[in-house]
Amino acid sequence: MRKIKVLHIVHDFLNGGIESFLYYLSQQQINNSKLEVEILCLQKQGKVTNKRISESSVKCHYISIQAKDLSINRYFQILKLSNTYDIIHFHTFKPLLSFFLHFTKAQKVITVHSAGDISRPASFQFKLKNKFFEIVLNKSMNLIAHNSYYTKNYWKNRGVTGKNNFVVYNGVPNVNKHNVENVLEVYPDLENEFIIGTTSRFIPWKRVELLVNAFSKTANRRKMKLLLVGDGPEKEKIEKLIKSKNLDTQVIMTGFRSNVTDYQAVMDVCVFPSVSEPFGLVAIECLLLGKPVFVMQDGGGITELIKDIEPHNIAKSESHLVDLMDTSYLNRRVITLNANNRVKAGQNYSVANTEKQYFDLYKQLIGNS
Repeated sequence: MRKIKVLHIVHDFLNGGIESFLYYLSQQQINNSKLEVEILCLQKQGKVTNKRISESSVKCHYISIQAKDLSINRYFQILKLSNTYDIIHFHTFKPLLSFFLHFTKAQKVITVHSAGDISRPASFQFKLKNKFFEIVLNKSMNLIAHNSYYTKNYWKNRGVTGKNNFVVYNGVPNVNKHNVENVLEVYPDLENEFIIGTTSRFIPWKRVELLVNAFSKTANRRKMKLLLVGDGPEKEKIEKLIKSKNLDTQVIMTGFRSNVTDYQAVMDVCVFPSVSEPFGLVAIECLLLGKPVFVMQDGGGITELIKDIEPHNIAKSESHLVDLMDTSYLNRRVITLNANNRVKAGQNYSVANTEKQYFDLYKQLIGNS
C-alpha cells in the first residue's frame, strides 16, 4: 500500500484547543509509516505566534487568507496544492476557500471544532457564515468528523446529515510531562496553598468571570488561591471584576504561558466554566494529571467528557459551583483518592486512538474514491 498523502488546513498557529489538537495529531501521524502528513497554515509565516507546530518535524506551507480576502490567485494556488494530496483535512472554515476546494481532486475531511450560539457574536455575518457552513458540510465534504456528540447533535439540529458523519473525539498524549517547580519559582506564594485554577482564553463563552464570582463567595472564609492562566480580549474586564471583589491578594493572573501543564499540575482543582464548548482538550489534560475537573451543566462537549467520570463535578449553577469548591477545600485529602481513576479515564482520549480512527477513515475514503 502506498502512503496516503494528507494536508491539514488550519487558520493560524494560535494558542487554542484546535492548534493543540492539530499538533498532537500531526505528531502522532508522522509515526505512521503509511501516511505522509503536511500542514497548510492560512497565515503569513512571519506572523505566526505559536511556534510549536512550525518548529516541529511536520512540513508546513503558508498561504495567507484573511477575512473577506478576495485574492483569487491565492485560492487557485491552494487548489493547485490540494490536487497533489489524497486527503485534505480541514480544521477551519472559510466560505470562499471552501468554494474553490469543492473542485479539488482530493477527498475532503473536516473536523468540526465549533458548536454553540450562547455568548457568540449575534451579528448577521456570524449567522450567515454558520448557514454557509451547514451547506458546505452537506454538499462538499466527503467525511465529517465531529469532536463530540454535543457538536454532532448541534449541527444535526441545524440540518447537517449524511452517512459519512462521525464522532471522533480529540485526543492528547497519555503522558503529560510537567514540573511544578517551574511555577513555584515564579509564584512562591502558591506553595502549600489550596489552589483552584483554570487555563483558558479570556473570551466570552469561556465565562472566566463566572469562576471569579463563584470564588469570591468562598474565598472570604477559606484559605485558598485562584490561579488564572491565559489571556484574551476579556482580560481587562476580569481584572476589574477581581478588583471590585477585593480579591487582589487571592487571585493570580499569569497571562499566556507556554508551559500550561506545569500550571495545571500545581492546581488542586481545575475549573472550566465554558458554555456550549465543542470539546474541551484542557479537561483531558487535567484528568491525565489526576485532577478533579469542575464544569457547568450547560458546558456542551466538555460536560460530555466529565459526566461518565465524575458526574457530581458538574455544576448546575454558580451557587452549586461554590458548593463544589467548598466541598473540595474541606475534603482536600479525599479528592486525591480518585486520581488514578481520573488518569485512566483521560487515557481513553489518547491521541493514538484518535490517529487510528482517522487513518481508518482515510483508508475508507481512498478505497471508495
